[in-house]
Amino acid sequence: MAKLLFSFLFSFLLSLSSGAVGPQCDFVFTPPEALTFGIEIEKQDPQEFMLTSYYNLMRRGQLEESTQIIKNISKNGIEALRDKDISTLKSTRKYVTILRSAWHLSHKNHESPKSLERFAKNLGHLNDYIAAGKEKEAQREAHLVKKDIKNLDVEKLETLMKPATQKSARSYLKTLRKEAREILKEKTVSLKNYHEVRKILKEFMTYYYLRDELNNEVPGKEYQYLFHLNDELGLLNDQFTYQIINGLAHRKKTEIEFPADLKSKVHYFLENSSI
Repeated sequence: MAKLLFSFLFSFLLSLSSGAVGPQCDFVFTPPEALTFGIEIEKQDPQEFMLTSYYNLMRRGQLEESTQIIKNISKNGIEALRDKDISTLKSTRKYVTILRSAWHLSHKNHESPKSLERFAKNLGHLNDYIAAGKEKEAQREAHLVKKDIKNLDVEKLETLMKPATQKSARSYLKTLRKEAREILKEKTVSLKNYHEVRKILKEFMTYYYLRDELNNEVPGKEYQYLFHLNDELGLLNDQFTYQIINGLAHRKKTEIEFPADLKSKVHYFLENSSI
């Protein structure tokens, strides 16, 4: 019954997202103008990417404000949360995610500290429970995030930065691109792999975001393309997350057809990127 209900809900949401009423047909995405995605890693980029994302978290991430909000949630629940509080938590998650992605790309081991991984993951779960209105789950997650913040020791992150080589950073992005291509070859994908494609695009988004910032430029067309595509993927991902939280779907076991219009847009990026 849950599987049938999820299938119906997904089909309904997909029809809304594509504007379709009847069955889905093959969709070929044509961008408004020719757009290519060049990626060039300079020798100094890995170190600068980690430092820039670190300073952005410290300056713009509202970490102190979020810490207090999280403490309040762990004690009092989410009933008194204001829209401003939710926006603050989302802002912190954004800059934590950018830092984590920068570390994946730029650290010599292409991984971030476990404390940072846990913080980003659990803060994301907390935001999901808040969006779903899950009081007990949000309080439980807030307790975990409080511990994550205590264990993170943000100020020491800078001392752990060991930059990757240009070759290694390029190889990392090529591997991500290959992984996304392999997922999209499948007729159906698990919700986990749907989410994985979105995570991969975020890694590339981070590259363009930091590249433009280091050049003192506003986010360019490459970043804008991925940003809007990520938002489109996110609308469905939010619905999947709601279904998972409410026991109507399973992250690994539930299979879906990747929406044709979104799949075509992801393909366009992957096939027009040069690393």
